[in-house]
Amino acid sequence: MNLIRLFKKYFIPHEGNNHQPHMLRRETILFIGVMVLAIEVLFVFRSFGIISMDKLTALILPNSLVDETNAARASDDLSSLKPSALLGAAARDKANDMAKNGYFAHTSPTGVTPWYWFQKVGYNFEYAGENLAINFIDSQDVMNAWMNSPEHRANILDSHFTQIGIATAEGTYEGRPAIFVVQLFGTPAPIAASASSAAVASAEPVVISQSSSVTAAGENTFVAVKGAETSSIASPVASSVSSTVVAGSTSVSTQQSNSVADAWASPHQTINYLYYALGALIILALVLNIFIKFEIQHGYLIFNGLLLIVFLGAMIVVNNYLALSQIRIL
Repeated sequence: MNLIRLFKKYFIPHEGNNHQPHMLRRETILFIGVMVLAIEVLFVFRSFGIISMDKLTALILPNSLVDETNAARASDDLSSLKPSALLGAAARDKANDMAKNGYFAHTSPTGVTPWYWFQKVGYNFEYAGENLAINFIDSQDVMNAWMNSPEHRANILDSHFTQIGIATAEGTYEGRPAIFVVQLFGTPAPIAASASSAAVASAEPVVISQSSSVTAAGENTFVAVKGAETSSIASPVASSVSSTVVAGSTSVSTQQSNSVADAWASPHQTINYLYYALGALIILALVLNIFIKFEIQHGYLIFNGLLLIVFLGAMIVVNNYLALSQIRIL
């Protein structure tokens, strides 16, 4: 009953509220406007690295990207990728190296190739691949950027891959704070009793697919490598599947992300959804105010509602620009 009274007070023009629904009154519009401005300040600070990625975000973001990757594969009738502790460790090492040395590339300025990180942690592979991203604040934005790139999409939807590892690291790139993300794919090499561990360690991977293109977002490169034929042995640890991806201080569970975790990993999308919801409530209040008592109208209420809708729309445009204009993928 209280909810009905509250709804009538805020949305329905009647004698009890002097035919002026509280949802469209100046105090409510001002309160919503101030709340939106506060959210925008935090979003801008986050976008420009003034507020760093906290540990909770570092924990949730890789897990969210694993879920989104597997969702994309499921929609293409492909099997899910299982998180690998070794791939998570390799991704962590690569992300930390880029963050520490301030570069963003598959091959480091000193010539360290992508598959070095696989070998460093002892992940002996038959197939392997790598996707990179930087200057993002939303897991869904990163996933969309990868899926809109034919080369990165090919990695995500490659049927050869069976395992995945993702890690993030904070650092500086081109003079500004940045979050580096590394997404590694792999298929462990089959075990062969005739091969030795020494042969595996010294075997040089053979590149079977590598391409590059230049887009408005920067240089996009796709990397897929296959282990040399002599690399036909995989240690039990390398070929096993772990329920946890270890990425520095980040542990990524294979369980599905809940709605709170998804929202935390996707602040851009979450804020936009909030603004859409507020806009829908204002539109509802306007429609009810205009048509329930058509003969009794208060022009300033309609102006207040329209002004807030325009303001919310402008904030969505700003958020999209801040979130998407700086993203680079490799």
